[in-house]
Amino acid sequence: MRWRGVAPDVLLAASGVALDLLMSGKAGAGAAPDWLVPVFAVLVGAPMAFVRRRPVHVSLYLAALLLFTDQIEAFTSNTAQILLCVAIGATGYLRGWLATLVAVVPGALATGLNIADPGTGFTGAAWVYSVGIPLLPALVGRYLRGPAGRLKEPEVTPDVLLAGAGVAVAVLGTWPMWHTSEQPAWVIVSFVVVAGLALGVARRLPAVVFLVEGRCCSCPTRPSRRRPAPSTSCC
Repeated sequence: MRWRGVAPDVLLAASGVALDLLMSGKAGAGAAPDWLVPVFAVLVGAPMAFVRRRPVHVSLYLAALLLFTDQIEAFTSNTAQILLCVAIGATGYLRGWLATLVAVVPGALATGLNIADPGTGFTGAAWVYSVGIPLLPALVGRYLRGPAGRLKEPEVTPDVLLAGAGVAVAVLGTWPMWHTSEQPAWVIVSFVVVAGLALGVARRLPAVVFLVEGRCCSCPTRPSRRRPAPSTSCC
């Protein structure tokens, strides 16, 4: 049953604000004054209240905010990058190909500038990430528009695929930074693998997976290029 009314919109906005507070709260606002952290959190999270009705507009706004926060070296750029992908995915699901393209192109440009570091050459791999990061949720959104058969609960194949994909994405996305964290490499690897495997039970225990993923995300796997990673306990 689909949610109706403003309740899901309020929940989306609150989740966006909370996400940025969790990601940027301890790290601060980067080069900007720390008192701007809650302001940035509202700026990046509140527009998610409109993502169901105006996904293209929200995508364009988040792309612009990503560029702005990246230029002033604010940690909110990380949240903007995540929510941008969510908005692009919603565009792919709720709108046509043209609207999806309108959301993907600025998203790819903003992502590319976010990935690029001053004084570092923009390699072919960086181009692939710049296009792939916003394009993937758009394709997933388009795919979800099509008819899908109902999965049988006893079927474990999708759970195995989710777990395998989760581990693959987690490892590929973090392995270059395993030896640059404040934590021992074996601790980082353990959390990465657990975070990936947890997706295997996401269909049956979503609340547990949410808690596990939230705990694993508190473990710093890489130092930021803007400020040293905050000291948090992973054990």
